[in-house]
Amino acid sequence: MSLRQVHPSIHGFGVKPSRATIEVETLSGRDRLRRGAIAPLIGLGVAILVLPIPIVHFAVPPMAILGGVLLGLRRLLQREIITAARGPCPFCGTEQTLGLSGSTYRLPRDLKCRDCLQLLTLDEAA
Repeated sequence: MSLRQVHPSIHGFGVKPSRATIEVETLSGRDRLRRGAIAPLIGLGVAILVLPIPIVHFAVPPMAILGGVLLGLRRLLQREIITAARGPCPFCGTEQTLGLSGSTYRLPRDLKCRDCLQLLTLDEAA
């Protein structure tokens, strides 16, 4: 697992772009396998817990197991994840967290300012 910082720009329509700081973690095979195994185990736990509940035990266990497997596969395939993302809004200048923690690192990405609610685009620096 290695951590690096990336400094993409935050664009808004009609304003000068600002810079964000994103910490990107590159996951090793062991980390990816550990992250991918947790979700199916949680799904199995939920399935076992709802088995004694009448009516619910018909639908919830299969959905919990299937959801856990699908989420586990998604997490297994993530090679790089965002651990922290901060930057100022180019419209109002509010410094804020960008709400991307735990998500897959990919750019461009559309965001919304939490203060002025303007649409923003996080993109590679020009």
